[in-house]
Amino acid sequence: MRSREVLKLGENLLKEFDGEDARIVAGLLLEHVTGIEAFRHYSDEVEIEPEEREEFIHLIMRRLSGEPVQYIIGWVGFMGLEISVEEGVFIPRPETEELV
Repeated sequence: MRSREVLKLGENLLKEFDGEDARIVAGLLLEHVTGIEAFRHYSDEVEIEPEEREEFIHLIMRRLSGEPVQYIIGWVGFMGLEISVEEGVFIPRPETEELV
C-alpha cells in the first residue's frame, strides 16, 4: 500500500477525534512507524509494508482511545528541543513556551 493511501486512511479515522489536526497527527504517527519524515509521505510515493500499516493502525487506535500523541511517539518539541515523554510525565503546553 502506498503512503498517501495509508495517510488518508489514518486521517479519515482521526477526523472526528482530532478535527483539523487529523492530517498532522496521521503524518506524525506514520513518521514514527516508518522513520521517514512526514513530508516525504505526502510528496513521494513511499511503499508501506504490511507490518508498518498494522503498527500505524494500532497507534491510530491508541490515539482514538484518548492517549496523547506525545505519549504515543515518545517525545514533544519544546523550545527547539525534543523532550522525551511517557505516561506520568507532564507534556509541556505551547503557552508555556511563550512564558519561557
